[in-house]
Amino acid sequence: MSRRNLIGVIGVIAAIVTIVLAILRPATFFPVYLFAVLAWLNPALGCLLLSFIHQMTGGKWGRTLQPMLSAGAATIPWALLFAMPLFFGMHDLFPWAGADTNSLFARHPIYLSPAGYVIRGVIYGVVYLWLISLSRRTDKPWTGPVGMIAYVLTTYLLSVDWIVSLEPDWYSTGFPVVLMASQGVSALALSVAATLWLRPLTNEDNSDPKTWKDLGNLMLATLMFWAYLSYGEFLIIWSGNLPAQSSWYVQRNAGGWHYLLIGLVLLNLVAPVLLLLSGRMKRHFGGFAWVSSAVVFFQIVYLYWLIIPAFRTTGIAFHFIDLVAPIAIGGLYLFFYLGNARKKISRHA
Repeated sequence: MSRRNLIGVIGVIAAIVTIVLAILRPATFFPVYLFAVLAWLNPALGCLLLSFIHQMTGGKWGRTLQPMLSAGAATIPWALLFAMPLFFGMHDLFPWAGADTNSLFARHPIYLSPAGYVIRGVIYGVVYLWLISLSRRTDKPWTGPVGMIAYVLTTYLLSVDWIVSLEPDWYSTGFPVVLMASQGVSALALSVAATLWLRPLTNEDNSDPKTWKDLGNLMLATLMFWAYLSYGEFLIIWSGNLPAQSSWYVQRNAGGWHYLLIGLVLLNLVAPVLLLLSGRMKRHFGGFAWVSSAVVFFQIVYLYWLIIPAFRTTGIAFHFIDLVAPIAIGGLYLFFYLGNARKKISRHA
Protein backbone atom coordinates (compact mmCIF):
# COMPACT_ATOMS: atom_id res chain seq x y z
CA MET A 1 0.00 0.00 0.00
CA SER A 2 1.37 3.41 -0.96
CA ARG A 3 1.84 6.13 1.62
CA ARG A 4 -0.94 8.15 0.04
CA ASN A 5 -3.42 5.27 0.28
CA LEU A 6 -2.32 4.56 3.86
CA ILE A 7 -2.95 8.19 4.80
CA GLY A 8 -6.36 7.99 3.15
CA VAL A 9 -7.27 4.80 5.05
CA ILE A 10 -6.22 6.39 8.34
CA GLY A 11 -8.37 9.40 7.48
CA VAL A 12 -11.41 7.22 6.74
CA ILE A 13 -11.04 5.24 9.96
CA ALA A 14 -10.63 8.45 11.98
CA ALA A 15 -13.65 9.93 10.21
CA ILE A 16 -15.81 6.96 11.24
CA VAL A 17 -14.69 7.34 14.86
CA THR A 18 -15.36 11.09 14.66
CA ILE A 19 -18.90 10.50 13.38
CA VAL A 20 -19.60 8.11 16.26
CA LEU A 21 -18.27 10.66 18.78
CA ALA A 22 -20.36 13.37 17.11
CA ILE A 23 -23.51 11.31 17.62
CA LEU A 24 -22.66 10.60 21.24
CA ARG A 25 -21.49 14.13 22.19
CA PRO A 26 -22.69 16.71 19.63
CA ALA A 27 -21.98 19.72 21.88
CA THR A 28 -18.32 18.71 22.15
CA PHE A 29 -18.08 17.78 18.49
CA PHE A 30 -18.77 21.05 16.70
CA PRO A 31 -16.09 23.23 18.40
CA VAL A 32 -13.43 20.61 17.67
CA TYR A 33 -14.75 20.10 14.16
CA LEU A 34 -14.49 23.84 13.50
CA PHE A 35 -10.86 23.70 14.60
CA ALA A 36 -10.18 20.63 12.45
CA VAL A 37 -11.71 22.20 9.34
CA LEU A 38 -9.76 25.44 9.74
CA ALA A 39 -6.56 23.52 10.52
CA TRP A 40 -6.54 22.17 6.96
CA LEU A 41 -8.34 25.00 5.21
CA ASN A 42 -5.54 27.29 6.42
CA PRO A 43 -2.72 25.83 4.27
CA ALA A 44 -5.08 25.45 1.31
CA LEU A 45 -5.95 29.16 1.38
CA GLY A 46 -2.30 29.97 2.06
CA CYS A 47 -1.40 28.29 -1.23
CA LEU A 48 -3.65 30.82 -2.97
CA LEU A 49 -1.93 33.63 -1.11
CA LEU A 50 1.57 32.48 -2.12
CA SER A 51 0.48 31.87 -5.71
CA PHE A 52 -0.74 35.45 -6.06
CA ILE A 53 2.41 36.79 -4.37
CA HIS A 54 4.55 34.87 -6.86
CA GLN A 55 2.47 36.14 -9.78
CA MET A 56 3.21 39.70 -8.65
CA THR A 57 6.88 39.27 -7.70
CA GLY A 58 8.25 36.31 -9.63
CA GLY A 59 11.28 34.33 -8.46
CA LYS A 60 12.61 30.80 -8.67
CA TRP A 61 11.16 29.92 -5.25
CA GLY A 62 7.67 30.08 -6.73
CA ARG A 63 8.60 28.04 -9.79
CA THR A 64 10.09 25.37 -7.53
CA LEU A 65 7.00 25.20 -5.33
CA GLN A 66 4.49 25.80 -8.12
CA PRO A 67 3.27 22.17 -8.36
CA MET A 68 2.66 22.03 -4.61
CA LEU A 69 1.00 25.44 -4.48
CA SER A 70 -1.32 24.43 -7.33
CA ALA A 71 -2.03 21.11 -5.62
CA GLY A 72 -2.82 22.90 -2.34
CA ALA A 73 -5.15 25.38 -4.01
CA ALA A 74 -6.90 22.51 -5.82
CA THR A 75 -7.86 20.98 -2.44
CA ILE A 76 -9.93 24.03 -1.45
CA PRO A 77 -13.18 22.53 -2.82
CA TRP A 78 -12.66 19.47 -0.60
CA ALA A 79 -11.87 21.64 2.43
CA LEU A 80 -15.03 23.66 1.79
CA LEU A 81 -17.02 20.44 1.47
CA PHE A 82 -15.71 19.33 4.86
CA ALA A 83 -16.87 22.68 6.28
CA MET A 84 -20.54 22.22 5.30
CA PRO A 85 -21.55 20.40 8.55
CA LEU A 86 -20.66 23.59 10.41
CA PHE A 87 -23.89 25.11 9.09
CA PHE A 88 -25.78 22.61 11.24
CA GLY A 89 -23.75 23.41 14.36
CA MET A 90 -24.14 27.18 14.52
CA HIS A 91 -26.12 27.08 17.75
CA ASP A 92 -23.37 25.05 19.42
CA LEU A 93 -20.63 27.38 18.18
CA PHE A 94 -21.70 31.01 18.10
CA PRO A 95 -23.33 33.06 20.88
CA TRP A 96 -25.16 35.20 18.33
CA ALA A 97 -26.91 32.11 16.93
CA GLY A 98 -28.28 31.09 20.33
CA ALA A 99 -30.47 32.80 22.86
CA ASP A 100 -30.82 36.57 22.90
CA THR A 101 -27.89 38.23 24.69
CA ASN A 102 -26.47 41.69 25.17
CA SER A 103 -23.24 40.83 23.39
CA LEU A 104 -21.70 43.00 20.73
CA PHE A 105 -22.69 40.62 17.96
CA ALA A 106 -26.26 40.29 19.19
CA ARG A 107 -26.58 44.01 18.53
CA HIS A 108 -25.93 43.35 14.82
CA PRO A 109 -28.67 40.83 14.02
CA ILE A 110 -28.78 41.61 10.30
CA TYR A 111 -25.14 40.68 9.73
CA LEU A 112 -24.62 37.96 12.34
CA SER A 113 -27.64 35.74 11.89
CA PRO A 114 -27.93 32.08 10.87
CA ALA A 115 -29.22 33.04 7.42
CA GLY A 116 -26.48 35.62 6.93
CA TYR A 117 -23.85 33.12 8.07
CA VAL A 118 -24.98 30.54 5.51
CA ILE A 119 -25.31 33.07 2.67
CA ARG A 120 -21.85 34.52 3.31
CA GLY A 121 -20.39 31.02 3.60
CA VAL A 122 -21.72 30.17 0.15
CA ILE A 123 -20.34 33.46 -1.23
CA TYR A 124 -16.92 32.75 0.29
CA GLY A 125 -16.92 29.32 -1.36
CA VAL A 126 -17.83 30.77 -4.77
CA VAL A 127 -15.11 33.43 -4.49
CA TYR A 128 -12.46 30.88 -3.50
CA LEU A 129 -13.42 28.61 -6.41
CA TRP A 130 -13.02 31.58 -8.74
CA LEU A 131 -9.66 32.42 -7.16
CA ILE A 132 -8.42 28.89 -7.83
CA SER A 133 -8.92 29.39 -11.56
CA LEU A 134 -7.44 32.88 -11.32
CA SER A 135 -4.29 31.57 -9.62
CA ARG A 136 -3.64 29.38 -12.67
CA ARG A 137 -3.74 32.35 -15.04
CA THR A 138 -0.12 33.35 -15.47
CA ASP A 139 -0.61 34.95 -18.88
CA LYS A 140 -2.30 38.13 -17.56
CA PRO A 141 -0.46 40.66 -15.35
CA TRP A 142 -3.64 41.72 -13.55
CA THR A 143 -4.46 38.30 -12.06
CA GLY A 144 -1.99 38.61 -9.18
CA PRO A 145 -3.18 41.99 -7.80
CA VAL A 146 -6.89 41.25 -8.39
CA GLY A 147 -6.55 37.79 -6.82
CA MET A 148 -4.70 39.20 -3.82
CA ILE A 149 -7.35 41.85 -3.17
CA ALA A 150 -10.18 39.33 -3.44
CA TYR A 151 -8.34 36.85 -1.23
CA VAL A 152 -7.68 39.43 1.50
CA LEU A 153 -11.24 40.73 1.58
CA THR A 154 -12.83 37.28 1.57
CA THR A 155 -10.47 35.77 4.15
CA TYR A 156 -10.84 38.83 6.38
CA LEU A 157 -14.61 38.39 6.52
CA LEU A 158 -14.37 34.60 6.88
CA SER A 159 -12.06 34.94 9.89
CA VAL A 160 -14.53 37.31 11.55
CA ASP A 161 -17.44 34.94 10.91
CA TRP A 162 -15.71 31.71 11.93
CA ILE A 163 -13.28 32.72 14.69
CA VAL A 164 -13.69 36.28 15.99
CA SER A 165 -17.45 35.86 16.49
CA LEU A 166 -16.86 32.87 18.80
CA GLU A 167 -16.29 35.36 21.63
CA PRO A 168 -19.42 37.31 22.62
CA ASP A 169 -17.84 40.75 23.07
CA TRP A 170 -14.34 40.50 21.62
CA TYR A 171 -13.31 41.94 18.28
CA SER A 172 -10.01 42.75 16.62
CA THR A 173 -9.38 44.37 13.27
CA GLY A 174 -5.84 42.94 13.31
CA PHE A 175 -6.68 39.30 13.99
CA PRO A 176 -7.65 38.44 10.38
CA VAL A 177 -4.24 39.68 9.23
CA VAL A 178 -2.55 37.43 11.81
CA LEU A 179 -4.60 34.50 10.52
CA MET A 180 -3.60 35.26 6.92
CA ALA A 181 0.05 35.31 7.98
CA SER A 182 -0.48 31.93 9.63
CA GLN A 183 -1.99 30.64 6.39
CA GLY A 184 1.08 31.79 4.50
CA VAL A 185 3.42 30.08 6.97
CA SER A 186 1.41 26.83 6.84
CA ALA A 187 1.22 26.79 3.05
CA LEU A 188 4.92 27.53 2.60
CA ALA A 189 5.96 24.89 5.12
CA LEU A 190 3.59 22.28 3.65
CA SER A 191 4.76 23.01 0.09
CA VAL A 192 8.43 22.78 1.06
CA ALA A 193 7.89 19.59 3.06
CA ALA A 194 5.88 17.94 0.27
CA THR A 195 8.44 18.95 -2.38
CA LEU A 196 11.27 17.46 -0.32
CA TRP A 197 9.41 14.28 0.66
CA LEU A 198 8.40 13.75 -2.99
CA ARG A 199 11.77 14.90 -4.30
CA PRO A 200 12.55 11.68 -6.24
CA LEU A 201 9.53 12.49 -8.45
CA THR A 202 10.56 16.08 -9.20
CA ASN A 203 12.94 17.47 -11.77
CA GLU A 204 16.65 18.16 -11.25
CA ASP A 205 16.14 21.91 -10.76
CA ASN A 206 14.97 21.17 -7.23
CA SER A 207 18.53 20.15 -6.31
CA ASP A 208 19.85 23.70 -6.61
CA PRO A 209 21.18 24.55 -3.12
CA LYS A 210 20.75 28.29 -3.71
CA THR A 211 17.03 27.82 -4.31
CA TRP A 212 16.63 25.91 -1.06
CA LYS A 213 18.65 28.50 0.79
CA ASP A 214 16.24 31.13 -0.53
CA LEU A 215 13.26 29.00 0.51
CA GLY A 216 14.72 28.55 3.98
CA ASN A 217 15.23 32.30 4.30
CA LEU A 218 11.69 32.88 3.04
CA MET A 219 10.27 30.51 5.64
CA LEU A 220 12.35 32.22 8.31
CA ALA A 221 11.00 35.61 7.23
CA THR A 222 7.36 34.46 7.14
CA LEU A 223 7.65 32.89 10.59
CA MET A 224 9.09 36.09 12.04
CA PHE A 225 6.47 38.20 10.24
CA TRP A 226 3.67 36.05 11.69
CA ALA A 227 5.23 36.30 15.17
CA TYR A 228 5.60 40.09 14.79
CA LEU A 229 1.92 40.50 13.87
CA SER A 230 0.78 38.17 16.67
CA TYR A 231 2.81 39.97 19.30
CA GLY A 232 1.87 43.38 17.91
CA GLU A 233 -1.83 42.59 18.20
CA PHE A 234 -1.34 41.36 21.77
CA LEU A 235 0.68 44.46 22.72
CA ILE A 236 -1.89 46.89 21.35
CA ILE A 237 -4.85 45.14 22.99
CA TRP A 238 -3.11 44.53 26.33
CA SER A 239 -1.79 48.09 26.60
CA GLY A 240 -5.31 49.38 25.92
CA ASN A 241 -6.34 47.72 29.22
CA LEU A 242 -9.97 47.32 28.20
CA PRO A 243 -11.63 44.32 29.90
CA ALA A 244 -13.75 43.39 26.89
CA GLN A 245 -10.64 43.21 24.71
CA SER A 246 -8.00 41.83 27.06
CA SER A 247 -10.34 39.07 28.28
CA TRP A 248 -9.53 37.15 25.09
CA TYR A 249 -5.87 36.88 26.12
CA VAL A 250 -6.72 36.34 29.79
CA GLN A 251 -8.79 33.30 28.82
CA ARG A 252 -5.90 31.84 26.77
CA ASN A 253 -3.34 32.50 29.48
CA ALA A 254 -5.18 30.83 32.38
CA GLY A 255 -6.33 27.43 33.45
CA GLY A 256 -3.31 25.68 32.01
CA TRP A 257 -3.62 27.16 28.51
CA HIS A 258 -0.46 29.20 29.18
CA TYR A 259 1.56 25.98 29.17
CA LEU A 260 0.42 25.33 25.63
CA LEU A 261 1.28 28.92 24.74
CA ILE A 262 4.81 28.53 26.15
CA GLY A 263 5.25 25.34 24.16
CA LEU A 264 4.10 27.10 21.00
CA VAL A 265 6.56 29.95 21.51
CA LEU A 266 9.42 27.50 21.96
CA LEU A 267 8.50 24.94 19.30
CA ASN A 268 6.60 27.03 16.76
CA LEU A 269 8.92 30.05 16.78
CA VAL A 270 12.20 29.84 18.68
CA ALA A 271 13.25 26.33 17.59
CA PRO A 272 12.46 26.65 13.84
CA VAL A 273 13.93 30.16 13.68
CA LEU A 274 17.20 29.00 15.24
CA LEU A 275 17.34 25.97 12.94
CA LEU A 276 16.55 28.02 9.83
CA LEU A 277 19.33 30.47 10.68
CA SER A 278 21.75 27.64 9.88
CA GLY A 279 22.85 27.48 6.27
CA ARG A 280 23.75 23.84 6.75
CA MET A 281 20.18 23.00 7.74
CA LYS A 282 18.83 24.56 4.55
CA ARG A 283 21.25 22.46 2.48
CA HIS A 284 20.28 19.26 4.31
CA PHE A 285 17.12 18.20 2.53
CA GLY A 286 16.09 15.63 5.15
CA GLY A 287 16.50 18.05 8.05
CA PHE A 288 14.74 20.85 6.17
CA ALA A 289 11.82 18.52 5.41
CA TRP A 290 11.42 17.62 9.10
CA VAL A 291 11.60 21.28 10.18
CA SER A 292 8.96 22.22 7.59
CA SER A 293 6.71 19.37 8.68
CA ALA A 294 7.06 20.47 12.32
CA VAL A 295 6.07 24.02 11.37
CA VAL A 296 2.89 22.69 9.71
CA PHE A 297 2.05 20.66 12.81
CA PHE A 298 2.60 23.46 15.30
CA GLN A 299 0.62 25.92 13.20
CA ILE A 300 -2.27 23.47 13.65
CA VAL A 301 -1.63 23.45 17.41
CA TYR A 302 -1.58 27.27 17.31
CA LEU A 303 -5.05 27.24 15.74
CA TYR A 304 -6.18 24.87 18.49
CA TRP A 305 -4.99 27.44 21.06
CA LEU A 306 -6.93 30.17 19.23
CA ILE A 307 -10.28 28.35 19.01
CA ILE A 308 -10.80 25.76 21.74
CA PRO A 309 -10.34 28.00 24.85
CA ALA A 310 -13.49 29.86 23.78
CA PHE A 311 -15.43 26.70 24.70
CA ARG A 312 -13.39 25.33 27.63
CA THR A 313 -13.41 28.35 29.85
CA THR A 314 -12.70 26.45 33.06
CA GLY A 315 -9.23 25.44 31.93
CA ILE A 316 -7.31 23.28 29.54
CA ALA A 317 -8.80 19.85 28.92
CA PHE A 318 -8.08 17.39 26.14
CA HIS A 319 -10.63 14.99 24.71
CA PHE A 320 -10.11 12.04 22.39
CA ILE A 321 -12.01 13.83 19.64
CA ASP A 322 -9.42 16.64 19.74
CA LEU A 323 -6.99 14.17 18.20
CA VAL A 324 -9.31 12.12 16.01
CA ALA A 325 -11.14 14.96 14.20
CA PRO A 326 -8.04 16.72 12.78
CA ILE A 327 -6.57 13.34 11.81
CA ALA A 328 -9.81 12.49 9.98
CA ILE A 329 -9.92 15.69 7.97
CA GLY A 330 -6.13 15.81 7.64
CA GLY A 331 -5.94 12.25 6.34
CA LEU A 332 -8.59 12.90 3.69
CA TYR A 333 -7.12 16.30 2.88
CA LEU A 334 -3.60 14.90 2.41
CA PHE A 335 -4.97 12.03 0.32
CA PHE A 336 -6.38 14.50 -2.20
CA TYR A 337 -3.41 16.85 -1.82
CA LEU A 338 -0.83 14.18 -2.61
CA GLY A 339 -2.91 12.95 -5.54
CA ASN A 340 -3.03 16.46 -6.97
CA ALA A 341 0.68 16.95 -6.24
CA ARG A 342 1.71 13.88 -8.25
CA LYS A 343 -0.35 15.10 -11.21
CA LYS A 344 1.13 18.61 -11.01
CA ILE A 345 4.66 17.23 -10.71
CA SER A 346 4.24 15.04 -13.81
CA ARG A 347 3.02 18.06 -15.79
CA HIS A 348 5.67 20.37 -14.38
CA ALA A 349 8.62 18.02 -14.98
